[in-house]
Amino acid sequence: PAHAHPNLIGGVLLFLFGLYYRVIPAAGRMTLARIQGWMHILGSVLFPAGIAVVLLKGPGYEAAPILGSLIVVVAMALFVVVVFRTRTA
Repeated sequence: PAHAHPNLIGGVLLFLFGLYYRVIPAAGRMTLARIQGWMHILGSVLFPAGIAVVLLKGPGYEAAPILGSLIVVVAMALFVVVVFRTRTA
């Protein structure tokens, strides 16, 4: 179960973020975009690593994937803010 999460969260979403920042360069220069990118990377590492730890060690370590997924959700919300601030009419 842990291998699909790095593919979707770490690969596909990061690709889409990067594509948008490439097409709209002003968005990529925003400080908020840099914060969003680093938050997404942190969450996308912590989330599947936490799932793996829960699978190996048991449910006592559930805080790690929960925290990782919450960080990813906040990063996606920040991306929405970046898009709305830089979208063209």
